[in-house]
Amino acid sequence: MPSQKKIELIQQYSQLLKDNPDFILTRYQGINVAKLSELRKELNKTNARYRVVKNNIFKRALSERTDIKDFPADNVFHGPIGVTFVKEDVTVVAKALKKFSGENENFKMISGVMESRYYDEAAMKSVADMPSRDQSLATLASALNSPARNIASLMNQVMSSLARAINAVAEKNK
Repeated sequence: MPSQKKIELIQQYSQLLKDNPDFILTRYQGINVAKLSELRKELNKTNARYRVVKNNIFKRALSERTDIKDFPADNVFHGPIGVTFVKEDVTVVAKALKKFSGENENFKMISGVMESRYYDEAAMKSVADMPSRDQSLATLASALNSPARNIASLMNQVMSSLARAINAVAEKNK
């Protein structure tokens, strides 16, 4: 029979998973508390939360989520695990974690869940290399705006050429 503290932790993790359906798992062994505090501050800027979890209890809370497909819990949950709960843009959070892992060799992303799908370490590193949602929208807006800008420029050139031609004829007739 689980203790009251474990039951409360399961409920807490379940609520975090419900509020933040996307998350990234990390290994942090060998990272001191000061470094993890720096990481937490950086992740707070991206509206994400980093938590060190108890593996068996988190695994039990995760098993309550029936929407996640192909999550290899038995292969993932060994050793110290930290979970980054992502509320908004996963790519921004993955970039921050990748940057932190580059600065701290004992820290690494091991897997994650986005839109109810499991992604391994390589896939999460690829996500970190993708442009953020805002960057993608800006690129799309620019691509959609480009033809209109080109048409406006062309129309302006035609009008300028016509004005110069009329001006030249007027000058000639004087």
